[in-house]
Amino acid sequence: MNSRTPSESKEPPPLSDAIYDALWTASNFIGGTLVAISLGVIILTFPGRYSHAVLVPELVPVFSVPFGIVFLLTQYALAAGMKSYKALALVTGFFIVGMGLAYVRKIVWGGTGNPMILSSTGNVEITLARHAVVAGACISGLVFGAALLKDYLYTPRRKGS
Repeated sequence: MNSRTPSESKEPPPLSDAIYDALWTASNFIGGTLVAISLGVIILTFPGRYSHAVLVPELVPVFSVPFGIVFLLTQYALAAGMKSYKALALVTGFFIVGMGLAYVRKIVWGGTGNPMILSSTGNVEITLARHAVVAGACISGLVFGAALLKDYLYTPRRKGS
């Protein structure tokens, strides 16, 4: 019979604990990166309120619906790796808020005559789907990153979890 206590065991921690520790150790870097990516995409690829012009139209195809989906899934993976239900709820809630704001923007400020095209400047057309998905992902990334920077999501682990 083994009389060792768990703290005396020489076994390495499970992989999930190692990922958890690594993510929380790097949480300031991760938070800053999420904020920087979100702000960069919003400022550079979204049309202005009055001018309806995009600052860097060449980046619009790069930061389109697939980027928004991958960025959102990355946030979910980070939140799950950090074992934070608060982070999962935060990402989901602000993604929905961001998508809602995109639709409100379309209703209030309009755009082109086509209901599916939000803005058309030069050779760049921003669809409503692109606007909603990327806006939702960027708003949730911005809030999730800020929450990581402020240690809002950190909760110490309980023994045995």
